[in-house]
Amino acid sequence: MNQRRIALLLPVLVLLLLGTAAGAQPAAREAALYTERVDAAGRHGEVLFVAADGTLSTVPVPAAFYPAGYPDTVALSELALSPDGTKLAGSFYSTGGGNALPILIADLTLGSCCVVLAAPIGAIYAYDLAGFRPDGAQIALSYVGEAAGDFPFTGGMLIADIASGAIVQMAAMTDAMAGRGDEGLAIWALMGDWTETGILWSPNCYACEGAFEGEYSLWLPHKTSFVTHSGVYFSPFADNLAGTDETLYAGQSPAYPVSPEPAMLPIPNVIQYLPGGVLPTFAALGMAPVVFFDPATLDLGAGAHWATNGANFLVTPNNTATWTLKDRLGGAQSVPVMTGSRFLLGTSAGWLAMNPGDAETELVRYVASPVGAFGAVIDRTAGTRANSRGYIVLDAPGLGAGVAPVAPPVVPPSAVVIPTLPPAIAVTPGSVQCPGFLPSRLMPGQLARVTPGDPNNLRALPNVTAPLVGRMPGGAEFTVMTGPVCDPVGMAWWQVTYNGLIGWTVEGQGGTYFVEPLAAG
Repeated sequence: MNQRRIALLLPVLVLLLLGTAAGAQPAAREAALYTERVDAAGRHGEVLFVAADGTLSTVPVPAAFYPAGYPDTVALSELALSPDGTKLAGSFYSTGGGNALPILIADLTLGSCCVVLAAPIGAIYAYDLAGFRPDGAQIALSYVGEAAGDFPFTGGMLIADIASGAIVQMAAMTDAMAGRGDEGLAIWALMGDWTETGILWSPNCYACEGAFEGEYSLWLPHKTSFVTHSGVYFSPFADNLAGTDETLYAGQSPAYPVSPEPAMLPIPNVIQYLPGGVLPTFAALGMAPVVFFDPATLDLGAGAHWATNGANFLVTPNNTATWTLKDRLGGAQSVPVMTGSRFLLGTSAGWLAMNPGDAETELVRYVASPVGAFGAVIDRTAGTRANSRGYIVLDAPGLGAGVAPVAPPVVPPSAVVIPTLPPAIAVTPGSVQCPGFLPSRLMPGQLARVTPGDPNNLRALPNVTAPLVGRMPGGAEFTVMTGPVCDPVGMAWWQVTYNGLIGWTVEGQGGTYFVEPLAAG
């Protein structure tokens, strides 16, 4: 079989045209997302409600929600959706600098806009939304702005009424820090959610490397007091399962092979399991059990995510064509995805992901089953610079209800098998390197291209069963790194780099070249 046709079979992606009347939303929604459309009528935003069966209901965002100049000189900063899905709050900023724009709240049910929140001080530099009170009547946020005197910044937290926009309660950062027994300096607050217990927040700075990992404190507005330890942790490397309080953490363990790439922070190479939802210190994190490691993927910065109501977790390395779905008993499935796909959120039956593109972006709903995970495109939207992420998650289901918190099996370092590559064969252009194949025409360091026609596969190792790293379309140019390696069926494999991907590709088979050199030497 021609190697250019040997590939992982992607599940058929079926486009479901399921738009419904404006204002409707599923009675039991799985998720709510925001997207933007660009059509003959111009640009307009929509809130998408995803039902448990994958059907969509769309609600338009009023045009007045977007300030003058959007998206050319004014950019979207943050959105928050009320728990009942009827109100949308947004913050915007000027791309040319200057003060933040006022917070706006639109009524999605009435299609009206907008309630404008009162500003606590004259010059606001930035806001951070905590979201709506559980009953939807108020909204909380933090702010930072210009201060009088020698110190340039001042900030705090506030609560506003969504009907009038009036401020009903405020807390200066000096009071918040004192209330949690902290003498440290904090300019403003990194906000979490407004929960039934209180408002989650963490001390933060402005125009600096802010807080990115730690434990939230609690603001109790009904008591006008603060609690230092909420027991709720935040981290870009962690995913917490709400129903069981288990956490998956993408960390770096020196007991396993580590990526040699330079980085400001340690590049995660393992997924660790933390019962109880507690993020330990970095020293203690080294003792947390490892539940996933792949020697072919040493950058797990995109982390792992709970899926299928927490019965499984999904490992989603960046810029790969394969994700891994693992269950709590140690079973694993390879899930073919489009290179560049991004995980959005877990659902009761699987997860939602996004396939970004220059022309359009796809929203894909995956359903997991014992025979594989199958994806279907349920929405498409224009891929524009104003909304480069395509789909923004506004509300995600709390997973884990009824799930037994069984720890996944540990992957000890002794069980890790590092694949060894066959030694590269010294190559002389024009010499026969692989039995049954034409003379090799490539050399290490050479620029080459895929011949016109079908794409060439990029694989993690020089064999047709190795994980698929990506595909190079016909005419694509790449740089040869090393090779060739001859496999048992007479294919000549070269390690190449293409668009930031590194993998092994076949020069040809039998009497056919799949790639060709562009320059000598």
